[in-house]
Amino acid sequence: MKKILYVLLVAAAFRLSAQETVHRLPEVNVTDNRLSIPVRESVHTVTIVTQEEIRALPVHSTAELLQYFAGVDIRRRGIHGVQADAGIRGSSFDQVLILIDGMPMNDPQTGHHNMNLPLDLSAIERIEVIKGPAARIYGPYAFAGAINIVTKDGQQARTSAVAEGGDYGMWHGGVTTTLGTEGIANLDAQASNGYRYNTDYEVIKGFFSTRIRKDRTLWKLTGGAAFRRFGANGFYASPQFKDQYEETQTSLLAVQMATSKGSWTLSPRLFWRRNQDMYLFIRRKPEVYRNMHHSHRLGAELHAKYGRGKLTTGIGLTTGALLLESNNLGKRSRLTAGLFVEERIRLMDEKLELIPGINIHAISDLGIHIFPGIDIGWRLNDHTRLFANAGYTWRPPTYTDLYYSGPTNIGNPSLRPEWALNFEAGIRSDFPSGWQIAVSVFERDGRDIIDWTRQTDTVKWQPTNLSRVDANGIETSIQWHPEGIPAFVNVNYTYTDIAHHTETPVISRYALTHLQHQFNAAIHGKPTRNTSITLAYRLGQRAGSDPYQVWDAGFSWRTGRLEWFGRVSNIFNEQYTETNLVPMPGRWLTGGVRFTMDRQTK
Repeated sequence: MKKILYVLLVAAAFRLSAQETVHRLPEVNVTDNRLSIPVRESVHTVTIVTQEEIRALPVHSTAELLQYFAGVDIRRRGIHGVQADAGIRGSSFDQVLILIDGMPMNDPQTGHHNMNLPLDLSAIERIEVIKGPAARIYGPYAFAGAINIVTKDGQQARTSAVAEGGDYGMWHGGVTTTLGTEGIANLDAQASNGYRYNTDYEVIKGFFSTRIRKDRTLWKLTGGAAFRRFGANGFYASPQFKDQYEETQTSLLAVQMATSKGSWTLSPRLFWRRNQDMYLFIRRKPEVYRNMHHSHRLGAELHAKYGRGKLTTGIGLTTGALLLESNNLGKRSRLTAGLFVEERIRLMDEKLELIPGINIHAISDLGIHIFPGIDIGWRLNDHTRLFANAGYTWRPPTYTDLYYSGPTNIGNPSLRPEWALNFEAGIRSDFPSGWQIAVSVFERDGRDIIDWTRQTDTVKWQPTNLSRVDANGIETSIQWHPEGIPAFVNVNYTYTDIAHHTETPVISRYALTHLQHQFNAAIHGKPTRNTSITLAYRLGQRAGSDPYQVWDAGFSWRTGRLEWFGRVSNIFNEQYTETNLVPMPGRWLTGGVRFTMDRQTK
């Protein structure tokens, strides 16, 4: 049955219609805040999730979307990204930095809130996944990599509305308006009764972005908020604790400016991220155990680029505060300050490229940390580039790591920051026909790694500094995004091996439950002018666990301003878990309609 379905969908997808123009993104610059380098010239492993993939893949959230891309380990509890953690190449959820338009969104309370994004997929232009030592440019928390979500600035003036329903009482509705080149606004809501006891959820998100351009200066104001409430059956403690419940509120407000004068480009910004988390151990008995946390991340940054001939200098200055008020963790605060400098040097008729850099960061309760690195690239020809990177990355412990106290967990105020020396080498080819092929090998030598552990099943989980956790592996990716044809093919495989070194045996909660084998494949095409089909496949095997295979599919049919669509998740009812023994849903069908209207602007 699986083979028959696959053959039929592939055959349909490749009856491609060339009457609709789709533009690839070959000249997209990675939003690294300092050196803005086109992806084709990058000497890093960078994955760009395009607008076409965001629209076509059969998903309802950013977390579900990222599961299809090489090296990204999304561990969901439940469905539709209600609660999810992001790892990269065997890392934990605390070791990946999440950004929106280059602004860090990691929560000082716990990394479990990092994916509480205050925006819907409809507000996202693209996603950049930066892996390995290249992520050091972002400073703390980018221990294994960074995921940067780039929001839409608005293109043609357009309004769209969507209504969707499906299994388990699921419903979804939203409205998005783009204001030409002046900005975007979005309001989105969805809910479900849940696929098993106490897994119901409600999510409401709103987002806006507006731009003002004057001469060579661009101002941008961004804001968003997300409200989540959900049953958390077995989410955080042992699976037998079925009555947990959580509500979160996440908001973002930022103002940014970009200007250029002569050889200088300057980009200052101010931002504020707030998160509120209310957790009940027993949903209908809040008096038994209730936590309330309010966290704030305040930041001010200045990024500068100075170009002169074959040399380009990137400079970043950051300062901020990480604040928390909690009935469990107490009242906490950290002040931070950072400096990053790197130099892009192009030699030998620009065939050889060197990018040395250094990151100096100070945190009020953890002192000053200095982390250097270097990137090297060699252009073999117009289409193929070799690259190698080496650098140090690090992460300070969260407030939950340090101070949490609960029925099954206890913090450790003696934790030290974790750090790693990263190496990577690879080759990438970009062809005019739309094909991109990349292969890289990587190694991460981690020291003082923070992991929640225990020695027996009868004691509480507690974070400790493991003396050494090393990760190494290989990542391959083949993509096809033909220009002028509404289709794509994306196939990737990542192998990650982790070696765990401790003086005494322990039970690990996160560090050793990584995706050892990860294979993804997705194909999208238009069998007719007005219809499209997407088929996606994921194979995963976590260390010490059996492999699982998940097939998803989506289709759409357009008539006038209406687009009718349907999605099927987990077509063959695969039974599997992604984290904490929380069973994922079986087959889930949804369908709906999207109305789109273009507007005239003056």
